[in-house]
Amino acid sequence: MWYCPSCGIQNDNKARFCTECGLPRPAADPASGAAAPAPRRKSYWWVWTLVALAVLAVGAAIFVFTYHDWIPATCTEPAVCRICGREGAPALGHSASPASCTEPSVCTRCGRELAPALGHDWQSATCTEPETCSRCGLENGSPLGHDAPAATCTEPSVCARCGQTVSPALGHDWQPATYDAPETCSRCGRQQGNRKGWVGSLSGEMDSATISLTGTDSSHAYLLNDPVNRCFRITLHMKVTAYTGDPFGSWGLYGRDLNGRWQRLDTFYLSTDAYNEYASFSFTLSSHPSFDALALAPLTQGNSTVDYSFYYSDVQEYVD
Repeated sequence: MWYCPSCGIQNDNKARFCTECGLPRPAADPASGAAAPAPRRKSYWWVWTLVALAVLAVGAAIFVFTYHDWIPATCTEPAVCRICGREGAPALGHSASPASCTEPSVCTRCGRELAPALGHDWQSATCTEPETCSRCGLENGSPLGHDAPAATCTEPSVCARCGQTVSPALGHDWQPATYDAPETCSRCGRQQGNRKGWVGSLSGEMDSATISLTGTDSSHAYLLNDPVNRCFRITLHMKVTAYTGDPFGSWGLYGRDLNGRWQRLDTFYLSTDAYNEYASFSFTLSSHPSFDALALAPLTQGNSTVDYSFYYSDVQEYVD
């Protein structure tokens, strides 16, 4: 029998190699009478080799089954392992920038257009503001301007669109009264008050006494309640109510001055139009007489009689 110097296994004398580890039999032959080597302690190196190999195998397996080479997740795709194809982190989803009036909504990661531009939300132009986008404030065109009629003397200028008062009422531009017109606004023509030197209608009563006016038939005086001073204009309204003969033709308007003297102020032509209908005669007296009584008389002599009614209006006194 011989012991393997390597693994310590006892082998048959006929064995040339160790049945355990395959080591050739040593040159010293116990069968030849040489002393057999002392038994050796068993070596377990192969066990450790197997353990090491097992550890390496396990590590390799762990590496293979636990290590991933990840392709990063994108907006639309999850993370994927290049090695095994396994999906990891979910898709990120788009990070959208807000759309504006002129720019679309775009993903800040991948640049994909997510929504179109909004377009402008135009608010209509007003009297003072142009057409304006409610979102971005962009202005387009010009304001409309006020649609306002011109202010008048009594009405302000007000915009028909927005109701704003553009300018106040102008007020009247009063021009002084004249003998022909009362105080008058130069803008709108409105009048107020009376004409210059205005007296109006005269009041009084007929005197029963007969007066004789030169070159005329007899007449009666119309005594005024108040005298007229420096008469500028007077209107006679006369209506013939009954007559005989022919009283129509030239008549005289007479006034009694403040010293009691009668004088003819003017003449007028009385026609048949005055029969039963008032006819009006206006006199402008350039001499500006003052009087306290008036009388009417025909200027032609004739065999006629006449009844009439009358009144005086539109009397004006001369004012320096």
